[in-house]
Amino acid sequence: MLKAIYLTILGLLIYATNTLAQAPTGIPQSASVSQKTNVLKWKLISIDMGKIPQGMPAPVTFEFTNTSAKPVTLVSVQPGCGCTKASYTKEPVAPAKGGFVKATFNAEGVGRFSKTVTVIADNSETVYLTLYGEVVPNFDNNSKGK
Repeated sequence: MLKAIYLTILGLLIYATNTLAQAPTGIPQSASVSQKTNVLKWKLISIDMGKIPQGMPAPVTFEFTNTSAKPVTLVSVQPGCGCTKASYTKEPVAPAKGGFVKATFNAEGVGRFSKTVTVIADNSETVYLTLYGEVVPNFDNNSKGK
């Protein structure tokens, strides 16, 4: 009896897995796999800042090139927290020209960190830039207050 229950449950799980793995009906296969091509080509979207001293703002610059035939403008650049500030190319970036996003992380606490900056362009393209590393004690900065 117990064996029959286990086999029934196993059969239901296999059926459910196969059903969920199929493409939804009414949506063409090509639509479910199509991807929008990004026109902003970033030199790097993730930068390892290594070890940075506590209490010292640490800047990093992300660079991109506009590969489209039309100018592109960054309309929103939002750091994921208050400990990171961002500046960026505000004017439209012409075709084949470059721009930047500069993120400055102010390291208050010691330890590993990973911060994200969300960038949205006027063509609805979104990219998530990541800066990461490790904050280490700044003995020069700590000794000045004593």
